[in-house]
Amino acid sequence: MIILSGDLSIEIPITQFLILRKNGTPLFARLYQKGKKSMNDATAVLLAGFFSAIHTFSATNLKTELKEIGLEDQRFLFLNTKTDLILTVAISEKNSDLLESLDNYKHSKSILEQASMAISLIEDISRIQDLDIGDLLEGFGVTLDTIILESSIEIEDLEESDKDFYFETSKSLNSRTEDIDKEEIENRIKELSRFDD
Repeated sequence: MIILSGDLSIEIPITQFLILRKNGTPLFARLYQKGKKSMNDATAVLLAGFFSAIHTFSATNLKTELKEIGLEDQRFLFLNTKTDLILTVAISEKNSDLLESLDNYKHSKSILEQASMAISLIEDISRIQDLDIGDLLEGFGVTLDTIILESSIEIEDLEESDKDFYFETSKSLNSRTEDIDKEEIENRIKELSRFDD
């Protein structure tokens, strides 16, 4: 499992991001809380197990999909991927008025949906290359930070140090994606899709 601490110098609505398998195995955790450097393994495992149990209960007994859970000071949003993964984002609701809570909710849903698109590509690569998806998530923290930065701020409103961080992060992400031969991936997906029929 990969546990990272996000150290963005801007205010963002989310406090943590977690990727887990539906069986409760945590694969990736990133904490975005000031004063806390990272989430420990035990917390990530407990959260993943708890979310997995509620997900399974709601799917099996209630015949519905888990979308969110609200606690006193946090709201957790969930999104299932096309495979066996669940993406989870936590929103702090401390000292939030109703409009701010609604904005944070919409913003966090957008981040979750954009992260889902990135994870979908990683899932395809995992399937095509016959690799464990957990092995491919190491660089996902940079992708997630880029998604959050792009959805959280207007570039012209950035201070110089934040602009440098944004452009360095984007440059790093672009160089990683250039290494992927898109035509090769598309050909392999076509080959694999023949077996699905």
